Amino acid sequence: MDIKRVLTSLLGLPIIALILIYGNNTVIDIVCALVAVIRNAGIFWSIRKK
Repeated sequence: MDIKRVLTSLLGLPIIALILIYGNNTVIDIVCALVAVIRNAGIFWSIRKK
């Protein structure tokens, strides 16, 4: 297992949980939009490399 994936999970999961628990609707919407953009960009660049 890649160490970067493990560290991202250990550090990212609590941060996301705190944002979802204590964040207001605007903050949650912005975080979800950023995740969607990053995910779509990753898919786009993986398709483009082929």
